[in-house]
Amino acid sequence: IKDQFQNHRIKKTYLALVRGRVEPQKGRIEKPIGLKNGSIKRSVRGPKMKMVKDAVTEYRVVRYVKREREAEAIPEPLTLLEVMPLTGRTHQIRVHLASIGHPILYDPLYGSKVRGNTVGRLMLHASSLEFTTMEGKRIKIEADPPADFQAVISTFKS
Repeated sequence: IKDQFQNHRIKKTYLALVRGRVEPQKGRIEKPIGLKNGSIKRSVRGPKMKMVKDAVTEYRVVRYVKREREAEAIPEPLTLLEVMPLTGRTHQIRVHLASIGHPILYDPLYGSKVRGNTVGRLMLHASSLEFTTMEGKRIKIEADPPADFQAVISTFKS
């Protein structure tokens, strides 16, 4: 398994609820990611970045969502994405989505502050992992979004 991770042969799929209406509905983000000088924050740009490595992320729109009630403190519109990182850089999905103007909802490091975060975490969920066994059999492990993630999504309509 470790070899498959290192050689990018494991397929990882995530769900992300992001700010804004993501277009086009399918895309590929190919931007190197580095460590900002004097920070723990990663970035896709900057003249003094350290440890810059290539990074590739693909995405597709699952659906567009908007608030059902005006009282919500969440900005609209939002987009639910399926995200597939093809490389495995630290904070890759978060950095890449923020770099195209669609940070993950409730991301305290790469997104803007949003009042009313009752979930206490960013809206990113690892939904599946696919790998090949030593016998050559392909295995896919899936996990439904946890209740807190589903609760946030259920407060919106398509």
